[in-house]
Amino acid sequence: SSPASTAAATHSLLQDALTAGGKIYLRTGVYEVNDRLVVGSDTELTGAPGPIVKLANGANDFVFVIDEDATDVWLHNFTIDGNKANNSSWASGIQCADDSCSRLEFESLNVYNCKLYGMRLSGSQVKVTRCNVYDNDNSGISGDLLTYFQFCHNWAFRNLHHGIGCIGVCSYGLISDNLAEENGNGVAGADNLTGYGAA
Repeated sequence: SSPASTAAATHSLLQDALTAGGKIYLRTGVYEVNDRLVVGSDTELTGAPGPIVKLANGANDFVFVIDEDATDVWLHNFTIDGNKANNSSWASGIQCADDSCSRLEFESLNVYNCKLYGMRLSGSQVKVTRCNVYDNDNSGISGDLLTYFQFCHNWAFRNLHHGIGCIGVCSYGLISDNLAEENGNGVAGADNLTGYGAA
């Protein structure tokens, strides 16, 4: 896919492709969207070096939402810009609030500038690797109601709350070889790599 002439048209183009599922390839460019992009089962979204999916001014929504009961989702090799200076609501770059989702993988993503979390994830068999998550107004990579998960080889920087970890009940997980720096707006312990409440 390539960017369209308006944020609404780009959103429509990308959402149609995501609804169809399969492998979707983003060419280099800025894909400005005016609404959330919902990702369903059996979907891979990837790109050449340089594609950016950016929330349009005043969209006031999440950038990506993983659909209910979604399985086998893979997002990798692109950037998500939450454009927080021009959006007033608390929205994340990637949101999955349904713990019935499974086999989700997020790899080699840059997720920054979001009004809420960089990534807020629930589900089973969730893997986040080699992602850079920074300058978000809540935590960088956060899990709740996660089982059999991995957060490995990621970098969280200058997020206003925690860097990388669990904010609720998480079990059978691995949080390893990550780097978290300058998170928490100076609050002691905010650079933790395990979060709190982990089971």
